[in-house]
Amino acid sequence: MKHSPAMGVGYFFWRRARWALMALLANIALLAIVSRVFANAEYRPFLVICTLLPLVIGSIHLLGVFTYGPTDFGASNTGFPRYMLVQPMSARSMVGWPMLYGALTVAFLCLLTFRAALFPPDAKIPIGIFAGFFIASLAWFQVSAWIPFPFPVLRAVFVVLMVTLLCGGGAWAIGRQRSEALVTAGYFAMTLLAYAVAVVGLSRARCGGGQTWSLAPLWERWVASLSKRSSFRSPLRAQLWLELRRNTYQLPLLTLFMCLPMALPLIGKQRNDIYIAGMSISARMMAVAIVIAFPIFCSGAFSAAMGKFDFWSNKVPTFNSFYSTRAFSTTSFIVTKWLAAAVSTLLVWAMLLALLVLFFLTSTTAEQAKILQVFGPSTVIAAGRIALIVLLLMFITWRNQVTGFYIPMLGRAWFTNTLTAVSWLQVMVLGGLGLWAVKVPEVRERITSCLPAVVWAIAVVKVVIAIAVVRMLRQRSIVPASQWKKLSTIWIGSALALLAILWGITGPHAMLIPAAILMLPMVRIALAPLTLSLNRHR
Repeated sequence: MKHSPAMGVGYFFWRRARWALMALLANIALLAIVSRVFANAEYRPFLVICTLLPLVIGSIHLLGVFTYGPTDFGASNTGFPRYMLVQPMSARSMVGWPMLYGALTVAFLCLLTFRAALFPPDAKIPIGIFAGFFIASLAWFQVSAWIPFPFPVLRAVFVVLMVTLLCGGGAWAIGRQRSEALVTAGYFAMTLLAYAVAVVGLSRARCGGGQTWSLAPLWERWVASLSKRSSFRSPLRAQLWLELRRNTYQLPLLTLFMCLPMALPLIGKQRNDIYIAGMSISARMMAVAIVIAFPIFCSGAFSAAMGKFDFWSNKVPTFNSFYSTRAFSTTSFIVTKWLAAAVSTLLVWAMLLALLVLFFLTSTTAEQAKILQVFGPSTVIAAGRIALIVLLLMFITWRNQVTGFYIPMLGRAWFTNTLTAVSWLQVMVLGGLGLWAVKVPEVRERITSCLPAVVWAIAVVKVVIAIAVVRMLRQRSIVPASQWKKLSTIWIGSALALLAILWGITGPHAMLIPAAILMLPMVRIALAPLTLSLNRHR
Protein backbone atom coordinates (compact mmCIF):
# COMPACT_ATOMS: atom_id res chain seq x y z
CA MET A 1 0.00 0.00 0.00
CA LYS A 2 1.23 3.49 -0.81
CA HIS A 3 1.28 6.52 1.50
CA SER A 4 -2.54 6.79 1.59
CA PRO A 5 -5.52 4.57 0.69
CA ALA A 6 -6.31 6.81 -2.28
CA MET A 7 -2.81 6.49 -3.73
CA GLY A 8 -2.62 2.74 -3.05
CA VAL A 9 -5.98 1.95 -4.66
CA GLY A 10 -5.28 4.32 -7.56
CA TYR A 11 -1.89 2.74 -8.22
CA PHE A 12 -3.46 -0.73 -8.20
CA PHE A 13 -6.08 0.28 -10.76
CA TRP A 14 -3.49 2.07 -12.89
CA ARG A 15 -1.33 -1.06 -13.04
CA ARG A 16 -4.27 -3.20 -14.12
CA ALA A 17 -6.01 -0.78 -16.47
CA ARG A 18 -3.25 1.31 -18.07
CA TRP A 19 -2.91 -0.70 -21.28
CA ALA A 20 -6.67 -1.04 -21.69
CA LEU A 21 -7.08 2.72 -21.18
CA MET A 22 -4.42 3.46 -23.79
CA ALA A 23 -6.18 1.14 -26.23
CA LEU A 24 -9.52 2.82 -25.52
CA LEU A 25 -8.03 6.28 -26.05
CA ALA A 26 -6.58 5.11 -29.37
CA ASN A 27 -9.99 3.76 -30.30
CA ILE A 28 -11.61 7.10 -29.45
CA ALA A 29 -8.99 8.89 -31.56
CA LEU A 30 -9.83 6.56 -34.46
CA LEU A 31 -13.52 7.32 -33.88
CA ALA A 32 -12.79 11.06 -34.13
CA ILE A 33 -10.91 10.56 -37.41
CA VAL A 34 -13.64 8.36 -38.92
CA SER A 35 -16.41 10.75 -37.84
CA ARG A 36 -14.71 13.72 -39.50
CA VAL A 37 -13.36 12.06 -42.65
CA PHE A 38 -16.72 10.47 -43.46
CA ALA A 39 -18.84 13.30 -42.06
CA ASN A 40 -20.95 13.63 -45.22
CA ALA A 41 -21.07 9.95 -46.21
CA GLU A 42 -24.38 8.12 -46.17
CA TYR A 43 -22.85 5.10 -44.42
CA ARG A 44 -21.24 7.23 -41.68
CA PRO A 45 -23.53 5.88 -38.88
CA PHE A 46 -22.53 2.32 -39.73
CA LEU A 47 -18.82 3.20 -39.65
CA VAL A 48 -19.25 4.94 -36.30
CA ILE A 49 -20.99 1.90 -34.82
CA CYS A 50 -18.28 -0.47 -36.11
CA THR A 51 -15.58 1.78 -34.67
CA LEU A 52 -17.34 1.77 -31.28
CA LEU A 53 -17.34 -2.05 -31.01
CA PRO A 54 -13.74 -2.33 -29.64
CA LEU A 55 -14.66 0.41 -27.15
CA VAL A 56 -17.50 -1.75 -25.85
CA ILE A 57 -15.19 -4.77 -25.44
CA GLY A 58 -12.58 -2.68 -23.62
CA SER A 59 -15.23 -1.27 -21.31
CA ILE A 60 -16.16 -4.81 -20.27
CA HIS A 61 -12.51 -5.32 -19.28
CA LEU A 62 -12.62 -2.14 -17.19
CA LEU A 63 -15.73 -3.46 -15.49
CA GLY A 64 -13.69 -6.39 -14.21
CA VAL A 65 -10.86 -4.09 -13.14
CA PHE A 66 -12.96 -1.75 -11.00
CA THR A 67 -14.81 -4.64 -9.34
CA TYR A 68 -11.53 -6.37 -8.38
CA GLY A 69 -12.65 -9.12 -10.74
CA PRO A 70 -13.08 -11.60 -12.13
CA THR A 71 -16.00 -12.22 -9.78
CA ASP A 72 -17.62 -15.61 -9.26
CA PHE A 73 -21.29 -14.69 -9.75
CA GLY A 74 -22.33 -18.18 -8.69
CA ALA A 75 -20.87 -17.83 -5.18
CA SER A 76 -22.57 -16.36 -2.13
CA ASN A 77 -19.48 -14.95 -0.37
CA THR A 78 -18.12 -11.51 -1.05
CA GLY A 79 -16.01 -11.10 -4.17
CA PHE A 80 -13.85 -8.42 -2.56
CA PRO A 81 -10.19 -9.60 -2.42
CA ARG A 82 -9.42 -11.18 0.92
CA TYR A 83 -6.02 -9.52 1.15
CA MET A 84 -7.79 -6.15 0.89
CA LEU A 85 -10.21 -6.95 3.70
CA VAL A 86 -7.36 -7.00 6.25
CA GLN A 87 -5.81 -3.70 5.13
CA PRO A 88 -5.82 -0.80 7.66
CA MET A 89 -8.63 0.98 5.83
CA SER A 90 -12.20 1.75 6.73
CA ALA A 91 -15.04 0.20 4.78
CA ARG A 92 -15.92 3.68 3.52
CA SER A 93 -12.46 4.04 1.95
CA MET A 94 -12.47 0.51 0.54
CA VAL A 95 -15.75 1.22 -1.23
CA GLY A 96 -15.44 4.93 -1.91
CA TRP A 97 -12.11 5.08 -3.71
CA PRO A 98 -12.83 2.29 -6.25
CA MET A 99 -16.26 3.78 -6.96
CA LEU A 100 -14.78 7.26 -7.34
CA TYR A 101 -12.02 6.12 -9.70
CA GLY A 102 -14.50 4.07 -11.71
CA ALA A 103 -17.00 6.95 -11.95
CA LEU A 104 -14.32 9.43 -13.06
CA THR A 105 -12.99 7.01 -15.68
CA VAL A 106 -16.46 6.31 -17.05
CA ALA A 107 -17.35 10.01 -17.17
CA PHE A 108 -14.06 10.84 -18.89
CA LEU A 109 -14.52 8.12 -21.52
CA CYS A 110 -18.16 9.12 -22.14
CA LEU A 111 -17.20 12.77 -22.62
CA LEU A 112 -14.38 11.92 -25.03
CA THR A 113 -16.57 9.48 -26.96
CA PHE A 114 -19.38 11.99 -27.44
CA ARG A 115 -16.91 14.66 -28.51
CA ALA A 116 -15.18 12.31 -30.93
CA ALA A 117 -18.37 10.94 -32.50
CA LEU A 118 -19.25 14.44 -33.81
CA PHE A 119 -23.02 14.10 -33.52
CA PRO A 120 -25.03 16.64 -35.52
CA PRO A 121 -26.38 19.59 -33.51
CA ASP A 122 -30.00 18.60 -34.11
CA ALA A 123 -29.42 15.14 -32.58
CA LYS A 124 -29.64 16.53 -29.01
CA ILE A 125 -27.86 13.55 -27.42
CA PRO A 126 -28.36 13.68 -23.62
CA ILE A 127 -24.76 13.08 -22.60
CA GLY A 128 -25.56 13.64 -18.93
CA ILE A 129 -28.14 10.85 -18.92
CA PHE A 130 -25.82 8.41 -20.68
CA ALA A 131 -22.91 9.20 -18.36
CA GLY A 132 -25.13 8.97 -15.29
CA PHE A 133 -26.52 5.61 -16.43
CA PHE A 134 -23.08 4.08 -17.00
CA ILE A 135 -21.74 5.43 -13.71
CA ALA A 136 -24.74 4.09 -11.77
CA SER A 137 -24.50 0.73 -13.56
CA LEU A 138 -20.81 0.41 -12.68
CA ALA A 139 -21.56 1.29 -9.05
CA TRP A 140 -24.24 -1.38 -8.76
CA PHE A 141 -21.99 -3.92 -10.47
CA GLN A 142 -19.44 -3.15 -7.76
CA VAL A 143 -22.11 -3.58 -5.10
CA SER A 144 -23.13 -6.96 -6.49
CA ALA A 145 -19.50 -8.11 -6.60
CA TRP A 146 -18.58 -7.01 -3.06
CA ILE A 147 -21.52 -7.73 -0.78
CA PRO A 148 -22.35 -11.28 0.39
CA PHE A 149 -25.58 -13.00 -0.65
CA PRO A 150 -27.51 -15.73 1.17
CA PHE A 151 -27.85 -18.05 -1.82
CA PRO A 152 -25.61 -18.88 -4.79
CA VAL A 153 -26.54 -17.29 -8.13
CA LEU A 154 -28.58 -14.62 -6.30
CA ARG A 155 -25.74 -12.24 -7.16
CA ALA A 156 -26.39 -12.66 -10.91
CA VAL A 157 -30.13 -12.17 -10.43
CA PHE A 158 -29.42 -9.01 -8.44
CA VAL A 159 -27.28 -7.62 -11.28
CA VAL A 160 -30.00 -8.28 -13.87
CA LEU A 161 -32.66 -6.66 -11.69
CA MET A 162 -30.61 -3.53 -11.00
CA VAL A 163 -29.61 -3.00 -14.64
CA THR A 164 -33.24 -3.52 -15.67
CA LEU A 165 -34.34 -1.02 -13.02
CA LEU A 166 -31.80 1.57 -14.19
CA CYS A 167 -32.79 1.12 -17.85
CA GLY A 168 -36.51 1.07 -17.14
CA GLY A 169 -36.37 4.04 -14.78
CA GLY A 170 -34.46 6.16 -17.28
CA ALA A 171 -36.80 5.19 -20.13
CA TRP A 172 -39.85 5.97 -17.98
CA ALA A 173 -38.46 9.39 -17.00
CA ILE A 174 -37.57 10.26 -20.60
CA GLY A 175 -41.00 9.10 -21.76
CA ARG A 176 -42.60 11.41 -19.20
CA GLN A 177 -40.47 14.24 -20.68
CA ARG A 178 -38.50 14.86 -17.52
CA SER A 179 -35.59 17.23 -17.85
CA GLU A 180 -32.09 15.92 -18.54
CA ALA A 181 -30.82 17.42 -15.30
CA LEU A 182 -33.52 15.64 -13.27
CA VAL A 183 -32.83 12.23 -14.86
CA THR A 184 -29.08 12.67 -14.42
CA ALA A 185 -29.59 13.64 -10.78
CA GLY A 186 -31.65 10.47 -10.31
CA TYR A 187 -28.81 8.33 -11.64
CA PHE A 188 -26.32 10.03 -9.33
CA ALA A 189 -28.70 9.46 -6.41
CA MET A 190 -28.73 5.76 -7.31
CA THR A 191 -24.91 5.86 -7.32
CA LEU A 192 -24.87 7.30 -3.81
CA LEU A 193 -27.36 4.63 -2.72
CA ALA A 194 -25.03 1.98 -4.19
CA TYR A 195 -22.17 3.42 -2.13
CA ALA A 196 -24.20 3.17 1.08
CA VAL A 197 -25.30 -0.40 0.36
CA ALA A 198 -21.74 -1.44 -0.48
CA VAL A 199 -20.37 0.09 2.74
CA VAL A 200 -22.89 -1.78 4.88
CA GLY A 201 -22.40 -5.06 3.03
CA LEU A 202 -18.61 -4.89 3.06
CA SER A 203 -18.57 -4.00 6.74
CA ARG A 204 -20.55 -7.14 7.53
CA ALA A 205 -18.29 -9.22 5.28
CA ARG A 206 -15.15 -7.96 7.08
CA CYS A 207 -16.64 -8.96 10.43
CA GLY A 208 -17.58 -12.42 9.15
CA GLY A 209 -21.27 -11.70 9.11
CA GLY A 210 -23.66 -11.87 6.20
CA GLN A 211 -21.96 -14.85 4.57
CA THR A 212 -25.10 -16.95 4.84
CA TRP A 213 -28.53 -16.20 6.25
CA SER A 214 -30.28 -18.52 8.64
CA LEU A 215 -32.93 -19.23 6.02
CA ALA A 216 -30.39 -20.69 3.59
CA PRO A 217 -29.43 -23.86 5.52
CA LEU A 218 -33.09 -24.47 6.42
CA TRP A 219 -34.05 -24.24 2.76
CA GLU A 220 -31.23 -26.57 1.70
CA ARG A 221 -32.17 -29.16 4.32
CA TRP A 222 -35.84 -28.98 3.29
CA VAL A 223 -34.98 -29.46 -0.39
CA ALA A 224 -32.65 -32.35 0.48
CA SER A 225 -35.40 -34.01 2.52
CA LEU A 226 -37.70 -34.07 -0.52
CA SER A 227 -35.28 -36.23 -2.48
CA LYS A 228 -35.77 -39.89 -1.59
CA ARG A 229 -33.29 -41.20 -4.18
CA SER A 230 -30.27 -42.79 -2.54
CA SER A 231 -28.26 -43.25 -5.73
CA PHE A 232 -28.53 -42.72 -9.48
CA ARG A 233 -29.09 -45.58 -11.88
CA SER A 234 -26.13 -44.62 -14.08
CA PRO A 235 -23.21 -42.15 -14.14
CA LEU A 236 -24.88 -40.37 -17.05
CA ARG A 237 -27.97 -39.62 -14.97
CA ALA A 238 -25.84 -38.39 -12.10
CA GLN A 239 -23.90 -36.08 -14.38
CA LEU A 240 -27.13 -34.88 -16.00
CA TRP A 241 -28.52 -34.04 -12.56
CA LEU A 242 -25.38 -32.01 -11.85
CA GLU A 243 -25.66 -30.21 -15.20
CA LEU A 244 -29.28 -29.32 -14.53
CA ARG A 245 -28.32 -27.91 -11.13
CA ARG A 246 -25.33 -25.91 -12.38
CA ASN A 247 -25.86 -24.79 -15.96
CA THR A 248 -29.44 -25.20 -17.15
CA TYR A 249 -31.61 -22.65 -15.37
CA GLN A 250 -29.74 -19.45 -16.35
CA LEU A 251 -31.36 -18.98 -19.76
CA PRO A 252 -34.92 -19.88 -18.57
CA LEU A 253 -34.51 -17.53 -15.59
CA LEU A 254 -33.37 -14.67 -17.83
CA THR A 255 -36.25 -15.38 -20.21
CA LEU A 256 -38.69 -15.28 -17.30
CA PHE A 257 -37.42 -11.84 -16.26
CA MET A 258 -37.89 -10.74 -19.87
CA CYS A 259 -41.38 -12.23 -20.30
CA LEU A 260 -42.96 -10.84 -17.14
CA PRO A 261 -42.59 -7.14 -18.06
CA MET A 262 -43.57 -7.86 -21.67
CA ALA A 263 -46.78 -9.57 -20.55
CA LEU A 264 -48.16 -6.27 -19.23
CA PRO A 265 -48.61 -4.54 -22.62
CA LEU A 266 -50.15 -7.74 -24.01
CA ILE A 267 -52.86 -7.75 -21.37
CA GLY A 268 -53.53 -4.02 -21.80
CA LYS A 269 -56.21 -2.73 -24.11
CA GLN A 270 -54.05 -0.18 -25.92
CA ARG A 271 -53.37 -0.93 -29.59
CA ASN A 272 -50.70 1.61 -30.47
CA ASP A 273 -48.76 1.37 -33.73
CA ILE A 274 -45.08 2.06 -34.35
CA TYR A 275 -43.92 3.49 -37.67
CA ILE A 276 -40.62 2.02 -38.88
CA ALA A 277 -39.30 2.84 -42.36
CA GLY A 278 -42.76 4.08 -43.39
CA MET A 279 -44.50 0.87 -42.22
CA SER A 280 -47.06 0.63 -39.44
CA ILE A 281 -46.23 -2.16 -36.96
CA SER A 282 -48.30 -3.09 -33.92
CA ALA A 283 -46.53 -2.33 -30.65
CA ARG A 284 -47.85 -5.61 -29.22
CA MET A 285 -46.46 -7.54 -32.18
CA MET A 286 -43.12 -5.78 -31.72
CA ALA A 287 -43.08 -6.81 -28.04
CA VAL A 288 -43.75 -10.45 -28.95
CA ALA A 289 -41.02 -10.40 -31.61
CA ILE A 290 -38.50 -8.99 -29.10
CA VAL A 291 -39.37 -11.63 -26.49
CA ILE A 292 -39.00 -14.46 -29.04
CA ALA A 293 -35.73 -13.15 -30.48
CA PHE A 294 -34.19 -12.41 -27.08
CA PRO A 295 -33.62 -16.01 -25.85
CA ILE A 296 -32.52 -17.12 -29.32
CA PHE A 297 -29.69 -14.59 -29.37
CA CYS A 298 -28.92 -15.08 -25.66
CA SER A 299 -28.63 -18.83 -26.17
CA GLY A 300 -25.66 -18.20 -28.46
CA ALA A 301 -24.08 -15.87 -25.90
CA PHE A 302 -24.62 -18.47 -23.14
CA SER A 303 -23.14 -21.31 -25.19
CA ALA A 304 -19.54 -20.85 -24.09
CA ALA A 305 -20.57 -20.55 -20.43
CA MET A 306 -22.77 -23.67 -20.60
CA GLY A 307 -19.84 -25.62 -22.03
CA LYS A 308 -17.94 -25.19 -18.78
CA PHE A 309 -18.02 -27.55 -15.86
CA ASP A 310 -19.56 -24.69 -13.86
CA PHE A 311 -21.48 -21.88 -15.61
CA TRP A 312 -19.96 -19.10 -13.49
CA SER A 313 -16.44 -20.49 -13.30
CA ASN A 314 -13.69 -18.10 -14.38
CA LYS A 315 -10.86 -20.62 -14.27
CA VAL A 316 -8.84 -21.78 -17.28
CA PRO A 317 -9.02 -24.69 -17.89
CA THR A 318 -12.60 -24.82 -16.71
CA PHE A 319 -12.55 -28.55 -15.90
CA ASN A 320 -11.11 -29.26 -12.47
CA SER A 321 -9.75 -32.42 -10.96
CA PHE A 322 -13.20 -33.41 -9.71
CA TYR A 323 -14.29 -34.12 -13.25
CA SER A 324 -10.95 -35.18 -14.72
CA THR A 325 -10.62 -38.08 -12.27
CA ARG A 326 -14.17 -39.40 -12.68
CA ALA A 327 -14.78 -42.73 -14.39
CA PHE A 328 -16.90 -40.96 -16.98
CA SER A 329 -16.17 -40.89 -20.70
CA THR A 330 -15.70 -37.70 -22.65
CA THR A 331 -18.52 -38.57 -25.04
CA SER A 332 -20.95 -39.21 -22.18
CA PHE A 333 -20.12 -35.81 -20.73
CA ILE A 334 -20.90 -34.14 -24.07
CA VAL A 335 -24.19 -36.06 -24.31
CA THR A 336 -25.26 -34.87 -20.86
CA LYS A 337 -24.62 -31.28 -21.93
CA TRP A 338 -26.72 -31.80 -25.06
CA LEU A 339 -29.55 -33.15 -22.89
CA ALA A 340 -29.19 -30.27 -20.42
CA ALA A 341 -29.42 -27.80 -23.32
CA ALA A 342 -32.57 -29.59 -24.49
CA VAL A 343 -34.14 -29.22 -21.03
CA SER A 344 -33.21 -25.53 -20.99
CA THR A 345 -34.78 -25.09 -24.43
CA LEU A 346 -38.02 -26.78 -23.35
CA LEU A 347 -38.30 -24.54 -20.29
CA VAL A 348 -37.66 -21.41 -22.34
CA TRP A 349 -40.21 -22.27 -24.98
CA ALA A 350 -42.81 -23.32 -22.44
CA MET A 351 -42.75 -19.71 -21.22
CA LEU A 352 -42.69 -18.30 -24.75
CA LEU A 353 -45.61 -20.46 -25.86
CA ALA A 354 -47.61 -19.29 -22.85
CA LEU A 355 -46.86 -15.71 -23.87
CA LEU A 356 -47.86 -16.41 -27.48
CA VAL A 357 -51.15 -17.95 -26.35
CA LEU A 358 -51.78 -14.90 -24.15
CA PHE A 359 -51.03 -12.64 -27.10
CA PHE A 360 -53.45 -14.52 -29.36
CA LEU A 361 -56.25 -14.64 -26.78
CA THR A 362 -55.99 -10.91 -26.04
CA SER A 363 -56.05 -9.99 -29.74
CA THR A 364 -59.20 -8.81 -31.43
CA THR A 365 -60.97 -10.92 -34.02
CA ALA A 366 -59.60 -8.74 -36.83
CA GLU A 367 -56.03 -9.10 -35.50
CA GLN A 368 -56.38 -12.89 -35.21
CA ALA A 369 -57.67 -13.12 -38.78
CA LYS A 370 -54.79 -10.94 -40.02
CA ILE A 371 -52.24 -13.12 -38.20
CA LEU A 372 -53.64 -16.32 -39.69
CA GLN A 373 -53.79 -14.74 -43.15
CA VAL A 374 -50.07 -13.97 -43.04
CA PHE A 375 -49.15 -17.65 -42.55
CA GLY A 376 -51.53 -19.35 -44.95
CA PRO A 377 -54.72 -19.22 -47.02
CA SER A 378 -56.66 -21.32 -44.50
CA THR A 379 -56.72 -21.69 -40.76
CA VAL A 380 -55.41 -25.26 -40.84
CA ILE A 381 -52.42 -24.39 -43.05
CA ALA A 382 -51.63 -21.29 -40.99
CA ALA A 383 -51.76 -23.26 -37.71
CA GLY A 384 -49.52 -25.95 -39.22
CA ARG A 385 -46.95 -23.42 -40.40
CA ILE A 386 -46.95 -21.66 -37.04
CA ALA A 387 -46.32 -25.01 -35.33
CA LEU A 388 -43.45 -25.76 -37.73
CA ILE A 389 -41.94 -22.31 -37.17
CA VAL A 390 -42.09 -22.86 -33.41
CA LEU A 391 -40.32 -26.23 -33.82
CA LEU A 392 -37.69 -24.58 -36.01
CA LEU A 393 -37.08 -21.81 -33.47
CA MET A 394 -36.83 -24.39 -30.68
CA PHE A 395 -34.20 -26.24 -32.69
CA ILE A 396 -32.28 -22.99 -33.32
CA THR A 397 -32.36 -22.21 -29.58
CA TRP A 398 -30.91 -25.64 -28.77
CA ARG A 399 -28.40 -25.39 -31.62
CA ASN A 400 -27.12 -22.02 -30.43
CA GLN A 401 -26.53 -23.44 -26.96
CA VAL A 402 -24.47 -26.46 -28.09
CA THR A 403 -22.38 -25.05 -30.93
CA GLY A 404 -20.03 -23.13 -28.64
CA PHE A 405 -19.18 -25.95 -26.23
CA TYR A 406 -15.82 -26.63 -27.84
CA ILE A 407 -14.48 -23.14 -26.97
CA PRO A 408 -14.25 -23.51 -23.15
CA MET A 409 -13.63 -27.24 -23.44
CA LEU A 410 -10.29 -26.57 -25.12
CA GLY A 411 -9.27 -24.48 -22.10
CA ARG A 412 -6.96 -22.03 -23.93
CA ALA A 413 -7.46 -18.32 -23.33
CA TRP A 414 -5.72 -17.33 -26.57
CA PHE A 415 -8.14 -19.51 -28.53
CA THR A 416 -11.17 -17.89 -26.91
CA ASN A 417 -9.85 -14.36 -27.48
CA THR A 418 -9.00 -15.12 -31.11
CA LEU A 419 -12.47 -16.49 -31.84
CA THR A 420 -14.04 -13.43 -30.19
CA ALA A 421 -12.00 -11.07 -32.38
CA VAL A 422 -12.80 -13.11 -35.50
CA SER A 423 -16.52 -13.03 -34.66
CA TRP A 424 -16.52 -9.24 -34.28
CA LEU A 425 -14.57 -8.92 -37.54
CA GLN A 426 -17.06 -11.18 -39.28
CA VAL A 427 -20.00 -9.09 -38.08
CA MET A 428 -18.32 -5.89 -39.27
CA VAL A 429 -17.46 -7.32 -42.72
CA LEU A 430 -20.90 -8.83 -43.30
CA GLY A 431 -22.60 -5.68 -42.03
CA GLY A 432 -20.49 -3.50 -44.32
CA LEU A 433 -21.20 -5.78 -47.26
CA GLY A 434 -24.93 -5.67 -46.54
CA LEU A 435 -24.92 -1.87 -46.28
CA TRP A 436 -23.00 -1.65 -49.55
CA ALA A 437 -25.55 -3.92 -51.21
CA VAL A 438 -28.44 -1.81 -49.93
CA LYS A 439 -26.88 1.43 -51.19
CA VAL A 440 -25.66 0.17 -54.59
CA PRO A 441 -28.26 -1.70 -56.75
CA GLU A 442 -25.59 -3.23 -59.01
CA VAL A 443 -23.81 -4.81 -56.05
CA ARG A 444 -27.13 -6.07 -54.69
CA GLU A 445 -27.99 -7.73 -58.00
CA ARG A 446 -24.54 -9.29 -58.24
CA ILE A 447 -24.74 -10.68 -54.70
CA THR A 448 -28.25 -12.00 -55.32
CA SER A 449 -27.16 -13.83 -58.46
CA CYS A 450 -24.08 -15.36 -56.78
CA LEU A 451 -25.78 -16.19 -53.47
CA PRO A 452 -27.02 -19.73 -54.39
CA ALA A 453 -23.56 -20.79 -55.59
CA VAL A 454 -21.94 -19.34 -52.47
CA VAL A 455 -24.41 -21.15 -50.19
CA TRP A 456 -23.79 -24.47 -51.96
CA ALA A 457 -20.01 -23.95 -51.76
CA ILE A 458 -20.13 -23.20 -48.02
CA ALA A 459 -22.32 -26.27 -47.43
CA VAL A 460 -19.87 -28.50 -49.32
CA VAL A 461 -16.91 -27.09 -47.37
CA LYS A 462 -18.78 -27.69 -44.11
CA VAL A 463 -19.41 -31.33 -45.01
CA VAL A 464 -15.75 -31.86 -45.95
CA ILE A 465 -14.53 -30.34 -42.67
CA ALA A 466 -17.05 -32.41 -40.72
CA ILE A 467 -15.77 -35.60 -42.36
CA ALA A 468 -12.21 -34.66 -41.44
CA VAL A 469 -13.14 -33.97 -37.79
CA VAL A 470 -15.10 -37.23 -37.54
CA ARG A 471 -12.12 -39.11 -38.96
CA MET A 472 -9.91 -37.59 -36.26
CA LEU A 473 -12.39 -38.72 -33.62
CA ARG A 474 -12.35 -42.27 -34.94
CA GLN A 475 -8.57 -42.36 -35.18
CA ARG A 476 -8.17 -41.16 -31.58
CA SER A 477 -10.92 -43.53 -30.36
CA ILE A 478 -12.54 -40.68 -28.43
CA VAL A 479 -16.06 -41.80 -29.36
CA PRO A 480 -16.63 -45.52 -28.67
CA ALA A 481 -17.44 -47.65 -31.71
CA SER A 482 -20.70 -48.75 -30.09
CA GLN A 483 -21.97 -45.16 -30.08
CA TRP A 484 -21.12 -44.25 -33.66
CA LYS A 485 -24.15 -46.03 -35.10
CA LYS A 486 -26.50 -44.45 -32.57
CA LEU A 487 -25.12 -40.93 -33.08
CA SER A 488 -25.17 -41.30 -36.86
CA THR A 489 -28.80 -42.44 -36.78
CA ILE A 490 -29.79 -39.49 -34.57
CA TRP A 491 -27.95 -37.01 -36.79
CA ILE A 492 -29.47 -38.35 -40.04
CA GLY A 493 -32.94 -38.39 -38.48
CA SER A 494 -32.48 -34.79 -37.29
CA ALA A 495 -31.35 -33.72 -40.77
CA LEU A 496 -34.40 -35.29 -42.41
CA ALA A 497 -36.72 -33.76 -39.79
CA LEU A 498 -35.16 -30.33 -40.29
CA LEU A 499 -35.51 -30.67 -44.06
CA ALA A 500 -39.17 -31.63 -43.63
CA ILE A 501 -39.80 -28.62 -41.38
CA LEU A 502 -38.21 -26.23 -43.87
CA TRP A 503 -40.18 -27.87 -46.69
CA GLY A 504 -43.43 -27.40 -44.75
CA ILE A 505 -42.69 -23.72 -44.09
CA THR A 506 -41.42 -22.60 -47.51
CA GLY A 507 -42.50 -25.36 -49.87
CA PRO A 508 -40.25 -27.50 -52.12
CA HIS A 509 -37.07 -25.74 -53.20
CA ALA A 510 -33.59 -26.86 -54.20
CA MET A 511 -31.93 -24.49 -51.72
CA LEU A 512 -33.50 -26.33 -48.79
CA ILE A 513 -30.74 -28.96 -48.89
CA PRO A 514 -27.78 -26.58 -48.34
CA ALA A 515 -29.92 -24.57 -45.89
CA ALA A 516 -30.51 -27.68 -43.79
CA ILE A 517 -26.80 -28.56 -43.94
CA LEU A 518 -25.80 -25.08 -42.77
CA MET A 519 -28.39 -24.97 -39.99
CA LEU A 520 -27.69 -28.45 -38.62
CA PRO A 521 -24.61 -28.41 -36.34
CA MET A 522 -21.89 -30.70 -37.66
CA VAL A 523 -18.35 -29.39 -37.27
CA ARG A 524 -18.67 -27.55 -33.97
CA ILE A 525 -20.52 -30.29 -32.10
CA ALA A 526 -17.93 -32.79 -33.39
CA LEU A 527 -15.15 -30.51 -32.13
CA ALA A 528 -16.53 -30.61 -28.57
CA PRO A 529 -15.39 -34.17 -27.67
CA LEU A 530 -12.11 -33.63 -29.52
CA THR A 531 -11.19 -30.42 -27.66
CA LEU A 532 -12.44 -31.77 -24.33
CA SER A 533 -10.22 -34.83 -24.73
CA LEU A 534 -7.21 -32.59 -25.35
CA ASN A 535 -8.07 -30.49 -22.29
CA ARG A 536 -8.76 -33.46 -20.06
CA HIS A 537 -5.55 -35.35 -20.80
CA ARG A 538 -3.06 -32.52 -21.22
